[in-house]
Amino acid sequence: MFRDGEKGESEAPSWPLWQRMLLLCLGYFACAWLGRFISPPGGTAVSYWLPGGLLIAVLLVNPTRDWPWLMASILPANIGFDLLHDPEPHWLMLAAFCGANLLQAGAGAWLVRRWIVKTPRLVSLKEFFGLLFFAGLAAAVSAVIGTAALLNVGFAESFAPTWKIWWGGNVMAVLVLSPLVLVFGEARTRRVLVTRWSWLRVCEGIVVYGGMIAFLLWVLVAGKGITSTKIPVLVFVMWAGLRFGLPGATVMVFLLAVVASLLTTHFQRGLLPEEIATNSYVFTLQVFVAVTAMVALVPTIVLTERNRALARLRESREHFQQLNEAAFEGVVISEGGIVVDANEQCAHMLGWPRNEIIGRPLLDFIAPESRAVAAESIAARREAAIEYRLLRRDGGTFDAEVQSRTQLHADGQAVGMIAVRDVTARKFEEELNRTQMTVLEMISTGQPMRETLDLLLRLIEAQSREMHTSILLLGEDGVHMRHGAAPSLPGEYVKSIDGFAIGPEVGCCGTAAWRREAVYVAEIETDPLWQPFKHLVLPHGLRACWSTPIFDAQKKVLGTFAVYYRQPRLPDERHKRLIQIATHTAAVCIAKDRAENEHREAVAREQQSRIQYTFQLIAAQEAERKRIAAEIHDSLGQNLLLVKNLAQIALRDQNPASAYEQLVGINNLAAQCIAEARQMSRELHPYQLEHLGLKRSLELLLENTAQATSGMQFEWKFDEVAGVFSNESATNLYRVVQESLNNVLKHSHAKNVSVTLERDIHELQLVIRDDGSGFEIGKNPGGMGLRNISERIRMLGGKLAIHSAPGAGARLEAVIPIADAVEVSSGDGI
Repeated sequence: MFRDGEKGESEAPSWPLWQRMLLLCLGYFACAWLGRFISPPGGTAVSYWLPGGLLIAVLLVNPTRDWPWLMASILPANIGFDLLHDPEPHWLMLAAFCGANLLQAGAGAWLVRRWIVKTPRLVSLKEFFGLLFFAGLAAAVSAVIGTAALLNVGFAESFAPTWKIWWGGNVMAVLVLSPLVLVFGEARTRRVLVTRWSWLRVCEGIVVYGGMIAFLLWVLVAGKGITSTKIPVLVFVMWAGLRFGLPGATVMVFLLAVVASLLTTHFQRGLLPEEIATNSYVFTLQVFVAVTAMVALVPTIVLTERNRALARLRESREHFQQLNEAAFEGVVISEGGIVVDANEQCAHMLGWPRNEIIGRPLLDFIAPESRAVAAESIAARREAAIEYRLLRRDGGTFDAEVQSRTQLHADGQAVGMIAVRDVTARKFEEELNRTQMTVLEMISTGQPMRETLDLLLRLIEAQSREMHTSILLLGEDGVHMRHGAAPSLPGEYVKSIDGFAIGPEVGCCGTAAWRREAVYVAEIETDPLWQPFKHLVLPHGLRACWSTPIFDAQKKVLGTFAVYYRQPRLPDERHKRLIQIATHTAAVCIAKDRAENEHREAVAREQQSRIQYTFQLIAAQEAERKRIAAEIHDSLGQNLLLVKNLAQIALRDQNPASAYEQLVGINNLAAQCIAEARQMSRELHPYQLEHLGLKRSLELLLENTAQATSGMQFEWKFDEVAGVFSNESATNLYRVVQESLNNVLKHSHAKNVSVTLERDIHELQLVIRDDGSGFEIGKNPGGMGLRNISERIRMLGGKLAIHSAPGAGARLEAVIPIADAVEVSSGDGI
């Protein structure tokens, strides 16, 4: 009704507050009516003020924040009940009664929560007696208020008897009704009753509770009343508590109190006249109910507490057992160096059945090389983690980290709690990491590849003494395999397989390289991959072979890593890890060696190319000198000779008119010689760069080229580059444009040509494009032209890219860094 399970103070009850207030109001009125009904008629004595027991229990199972509302909800019931029994009430007395009831319940519930438990469930004697004590303490204070009100209106003659009746009625209500509300207020109690319901238990309940009521009828109606012997009642009460637990005991107490009070107050058998007149027998009745309640509740609570403790202990043991069995570590318990218990993980590690481990000395499971250290540690009761070699049942060993904790029993016997962790995998990984780091260090320091691979295989073989390993390298032809390293394989076998061609059924290595996947053969003698080659390997005692391709970063096969065994078998996870490390590390080594070889070859090719280029350059320079010499001799020399001859004629000629004609001819020839000399000078060095700057010199170059060429349209755009280049660098860039235009004029047959030079903060970009016939990259249509252009761009510290295809024109792009443009120069150069 008010609580669902074991809710704490901060948890909300399962029912809305208004429903709880309504139910409490109705329950309070019903309890008040029932208490009055079973009390002596016509008097002020109340056997049990049941509303007091109800209210304190309801407050205890509800959050403190709801107490004001719940306490307010009883006011209509309290006032209505008093008005029903006294139509002309004394309102001061009525207010005092309400205040006393609220004070008793509120103070009692607060004290219980403050000093005993937040939500009592009566599962311990501390909760039970704590409730009675603080409820009785609060009832004592409320009894003072209620007694004073009764004395004030004349309903009581003396303080002490009235106070005793008030206090006793409230305490008995807490003893009779509060446990019932607290126990049945739990949803778990209701669920247990439903799940354990059966016809047999119903019949047993009828016998227990029916027997108790029947005996009370006989004792309190037909017998001598409450003064008669009541031992059989105790039998029924204890039966209910032991068989039906707290729910059965609380129901028995409530039922017994109601029935006993009703029969005693209405039939009054066995009572003296003065007891009836003064209602003093009510106290005797309360004592009887209190005794039977204690007999019913105290043993039941003790039994419940014990059962809960046993259940927690059993649950704790089950949890411990589950954790022990689910642990990743082995656990051993020993006394005097003898195993008294071990978990399944430990048995699995050692390869022994668990029952055969128990009773044996600890040293039986220690490998001989670690036995002395282990014996010393056991004797000294060391608790630090120590690594040992442990012994399996099959004779194998493994590395383990062992840590012990010693506990002393009361009798002085030492018990060792030993945790065993298999560290074979960890040490295996550590060794692999060391192996890989060692080999990578050799690679980084430039050690020879074959020496590095040989060390790698030796370190791998050290992880498993039964293995024999090899690395074969795939040749540049992508077909033939060459010996790389094989430190433990027979030399004769290594020579026999050196140089074989890969294929779909060529042993393990040839097949793995062909398929580009690992190939595992457990039995060489019967496997079809080895039929053509088994005569090479079987004489050496090799029975199993596993081969894995070695790939570079581009998934190109570099070679294979092979493992041979002298007995048939397939790889396990440990072997596969070794293979992974070996192939990865070998790939780094082989790829680095090949990259270095390619670099050395590229450097050699570059050197050869530069030597060839130098020879071509010298030849070009000689050809250029010959051309200039021929021009000087044939053209400029002849013209100068004519000038000389004309001058001599003019000197001998006495005719002024004829001499004038000779001077005119000399003048024309001299002008022609000057023009030819200037043209040759421009071809040898663009002198205008020093006077006009690079931008204007390039513009003049394009203007002159456009004027001298028909059928081609030229466009150009040059950013200002003043101060960017030194004279030598500017000459190189000028020659690049000049040489490019010469190539276009000679080879492209283009209609449109564009030249742009753009500048940003860090670099210059030169782009020369045409829509001509284009050419195939790699074939040089311009002789030394493209070589000259490339060399000049290199001297400028830039990058050159040429894009062209037959029929698609050509595009030359050069990017020149500004920071390097002034610094990198090599004179006019070519």
